[in-house]
Amino acid sequence: MAALLLAWGILILSTGGLTPAAAAPSSLPSSLPSSLRTHLALGANVHPVWSDGDAWDPLVQTLVRYGADHVRVDVGWNEVEPNAAGVFDEAFVATLAAQLEIAKQAGLKVMLTVVATPAWATRSGDARNPPDDPQTFGTAIAWLAGRIGSLVDMWEIWNEPNASSFFRGTPEQYAALLRAAHDALRVADPSAIIISGGLSGNDTRWFAAMLAAGGLGLADAYGVHPYPSPSDLAPGSAGGPAAHRFLGLQAMIDVLAIFGQPKAPLWISEIGWSVHETRSAPWLRGVDVTEQADYLGQAVDIVRSYFPTVRGITWYTARDREVGNTHERSFGLFDRDLQARPAAAALLEASTRIRRDERRRTPRVPIINFRSVAS
Repeated sequence: MAALLLAWGILILSTGGLTPAAAAPSSLPSSLPSSLRTHLALGANVHPVWSDGDAWDPLVQTLVRYGADHVRVDVGWNEVEPNAAGVFDEAFVATLAAQLEIAKQAGLKVMLTVVATPAWATRSGDARNPPDDPQTFGTAIAWLAGRIGSLVDMWEIWNEPNASSFFRGTPEQYAALLRAAHDALRVADPSAIIISGGLSGNDTRWFAAMLAAGGLGLADAYGVHPYPSPSDLAPGSAGGPAAHRFLGLQAMIDVLAIFGQPKAPLWISEIGWSVHETRSAPWLRGVDVTEQADYLGQAVDIVRSYFPTVRGITWYTARDREVGNTHERSFGLFDRDLQARPAAAALLEASTRIRRDERRRTPRVPIINFRSVAS
């Protein structure tokens, strides 16, 4: 089987049949009837470790009030185990656990995204490089699961591993990292949901290479960040390169079908539109607050109607950031003072529709039920 998967991957890469240059659909098929629509989790990215700690309690309560059912929390491996193998920062993890406990007490599920290699674990000393030994990452994940596993519902293994700003390894090296985390979690926290690191764009070439290298079957859902480019495009924009269109999600599903898993779940662990007036580089274009709200609602409707294997959308981001350029700072459902933009109301409206539909269905579909879908 491994040889067959590798052959498939080589075929895809050599023929260019599924590459970032593939076109997004020019039209959509007939919408699914509501009776066939699976539950779609809706949540938001938060940064309690980096920038949201100053308003964590009210931010969590506000998200719940606006219909979120989960949060995505990023944490650095290089902060959990900063100085040497087996030497963990208990104080840092205790602070993280307290923050996660607040989210859980509010009724939110937690996705924990673990990134950033400690300097001691890689010869380069660069946090973006893979560890010299992927088992060091597995050991850290196992330790972390032993400390805070009861507070984590989903583990996302890295962020945008196909982007050099976060990971400077190959698809094969990432597959080894995912294997180490998978094996550790299946022992330390067997009920954990594992999500592969959300890819930057619908990068089918990289995705296929990772699956062919052994990544197939190591995640309960495969992560993706289908941001459009130009960044002010609506989610329903047709045509153009699949890698840079929201509708290019179909290309990711096509890759999984080639590998014999057409029903394997996907999770959109980041998507969003930044609110500002800049119209410069295509990837730095902003939208107004009305467009941001409209695009959130459209993205949810498109996924529910046409992409039933997508099991969750995690908006980027809950709250505007303090750092970065204007574009990077302005994706929030809420500003820094937690004043809601219209997109927050759009999230609540979408969440209300989903829950209403769930109440009408018999039997009801659990919020998280990946493995029955993938089997």
